[in-house]
Amino acid sequence: MIRTQVDHIEFNIEEELKKLPSQPGVYIMHDRRDEIIYVGKAISLKKQGQAVFSKQQK
Repeated sequence: MIRTQVDHIEFNIEEELKKLPSQPGVYIMHDRRDEIIYVGKAISLKKQGQAVFSKQQK
């Protein structure tokens, strides 16, 4: 289980990934200062989210 804390709010990333749609879409990645560091597009937002967070876990 992956847990993270954002602004002192803890949440379960695995549970959040389940909520993502399998449809195409765009996503925006922010750094700790909330500045945009990347804008991407994906055929499946769910698969993209899972790929991003599985890489961070390793």
